[in-house]
Amino acid sequence: SSAVLYSHFMTEINENVEGRAMHITIKVRKLLWERDMTIQELVGKLGKNKRYYYSRFTNDSFSLEDLKEIAEALNCDFDVVFTLKDTGKQI
Repeated sequence: SSAVLYSHFMTEINENVEGRAMHITIKVRKLLWERDMTIQELVGKLGKNKRYYYSRFTNDSFSLEDLKEIAEALNCDFDVVFTLKDTGKQI
């Protein structure tokens, strides 16, 4: 079932990124899952060259502009935050 697949997917992600920053590709894939959308559907919605985005997913190399466009296409906010490790202050 879909719930079992999602549970397996999330367990695999958590095991792969525990204790480390989550790769942006994994975050985008989680967003796609939440929106019940494929990468192909997202690329079509963005109206850009399919190879451009597939290389971004493969290499985990999205630009800030890419991420802003993806956020807009998936109807979500995208915020970049720096957090000072010693004080927890966010900039």
